[in-house]
Amino acid sequence: MFENLQQIIKKEEVAEQLFHSLIGIEVQERRVDQFGRLSTKVVPDRLALNPSHPYLKVDKTGTKFKVVTDPNPNIGGVLDQLDTLQTALYRTLESGDRIWPLSTSPEPAKDASTTGTHVNYSIPDPVINRLFSHYTDDFETVSQFKNALYMHLVHNFIRYQWLLTYLFGSSPTGTKNYRSTRALEIGLQRTSGLEQHYLTFDKHIAFLNRLIAEGQSKGVSGFEAPIRFRGETQPDRLKAMGVRYLELKVLDNTPFHPNGVSRHALYFIKLFMIYLLVTPESPDNLETVLREGILKNQQVAMEAPETHTAFEDEGVAVLNDVKTMANDLNAHVEQAEVLDDFLEEMTHPELTPAVMLSSRAGEQKISEFALEVATRWLAERLGSRQLLPGMSRLTAKTQEVILLAIQYGIQYFQIKDELGGDMLMLTYDSITQVVLLTDIEKYQPRELIRKLFPAMGL
Repeated sequence: MFENLQQIIKKEEVAEQLFHSLIGIEVQERRVDQFGRLSTKVVPDRLALNPSHPYLKVDKTGTKFKVVTDPNPNIGGVLDQLDTLQTALYRTLESGDRIWPLSTSPEPAKDASTTGTHVNYSIPDPVINRLFSHYTDDFETVSQFKNALYMHLVHNFIRYQWLLTYLFGSSPTGTKNYRSTRALEIGLQRTSGLEQHYLTFDKHIAFLNRLIAEGQSKGVSGFEAPIRFRGETQPDRLKAMGVRYLELKVLDNTPFHPNGVSRHALYFIKLFMIYLLVTPESPDNLETVLREGILKNQQVAMEAPETHTAFEDEGVAVLNDVKTMANDLNAHVEQAEVLDDFLEEMTHPELTPAVMLSSRAGEQKISEFALEVATRWLAERLGSRQLLPGMSRLTAKTQEVILLAIQYGIQYFQIKDELGGDMLMLTYDSITQVVLLTDIEKYQPRELIRKLFPAMGL
């Protein structure tokens, strides 16, 4: 059905909008003490007392955090916000706690689960509408078309997820020299025959409803999988309203970038998702193709990191196809250039994060190396002259207001008024206040927050 999408994209001239698809980041990470052990200290009140915090979420154990950005069409914008949120988290932690840089746990005996980076991806609505105009004979509504289009993306994602596991896997353990234990923990191979529930969107909705009826899940987000449909909490409403975005839960955290994910990785993810969008499926043997994709991902995850993957030739072919597509759609230079780096990584496993982790650790245990990284990151964050280095253009007082806003769960956006004046828009508990940056200088930061949101009781 979607065999000619690339030509339609070119005809409708929406490639540029596709390159600006919305990206949001959720980085799961653990806090540890100065010895690299899971922290047992009380969660700071500013985080513990706000379960609906938009940016900094704490799990029930109190040791895992999730740092959540707003969706953004620009990679630079989402990374700038991620850096600011990470800095705010560091400045909120107490008693020398720091962030563990690996996906694997420092104490598997206490908590063997992994953490990782989630990427939320959505196709812009104007692009959806333009593409829908070519499929009005097949779908009655935009929502039906959108659900089918995202289902098509998911099919190809399952088919090629193994490539992401090879390029970004970095969670070996002390007992298993695997490329990515996280890919195995959340992979679809955990349940035999699960590919049957991904054959059509309706079948997937029926599967999610069955899980809820059997008490195995409370909603759409209760089903653990490497890729999930998001937008509504309940399956039937998701179907009726249409998928809003896809949640990709496939990236291991990297100790080589203090925010947990690199700019290169996000550039690649955007191009990869467009490639999945324009790549035709195999409808006649879809179930077999999905099952093969699931098993390939399992095999790649279990490979010794230093070895060439069994699917190296196919990986090179896919990356070359992505490069051809990027050139055909006039991708931005900085986006297209990253493909050369990943092509080299495809044939040189020593360049993959899993091998680089062992190489950087050297004679040390990986846990010792990770603690050194965690300690260095803490010193760099807290030792900066700027309160929020990612917002160095703002005054010290404005940075402090934004830090307080983040810590207490107030959403913030920098905007301009009709005359071009810089403003800060703050939202808490459905109440929105807007203040000129010049007016912020008239108040002490905490006093200003109290004035804007007296019900907070700050």
